[in-house]
Amino acid sequence: MHSSNASANFRPSDMPACRLAWRRSRWLLAALVALAMTAACAPWLSSLPNAACAALDAAVLAYLGWLLWREGRRAAVELAWVGTAPGWEAIGADGSRRLRHVAARIRGGLALLTVEDPVSGRRQRYLWWPDTLSAHDRRALRLVAASARKEPTGGARA
Repeated sequence: MHSSNASANFRPSDMPACRLAWRRSRWLLAALVALAMTAACAPWLSSLPNAACAALDAAVLAYLGWLLWREGRRAAVELAWVGTAPGWEAIGADGSRRLRHVAARIRGGLALLTVEDPVSGRRQRYLWWPDTLSAHDRRALRLVAASARKEPTGGARA
């Protein structure tokens, strides 16, 4: 009997490929600057000597510079869910490489995808802020994460 409900005929193989574009978030850079400025003010509100406060400020500003440099030089990449082991394919300016799905977490407007390079074993984390991931793409990532959790091989580790 044919069902009039479209979801009754849905098979996991019918799921469209998930393609997510990752790029640097201006919100993340602004949050790092705000956090560093707060950290730079904190020693001055304590009873530390002025020399110690100045040294801590210099360390905070140096670390902020390094963080901004590191985040600023990360190249944009497109992640495509291929569904088979290892799971993801990262397509960037330097070519493409396969990545194994480890975990995906979505909390409100933030989405975090953790993947692992099966050759080197290096883990990479891709964090999407609300300014870089649409609601539609966030839902697609949530569906992929749910299907990866159910796979016996190449699935997510908790």
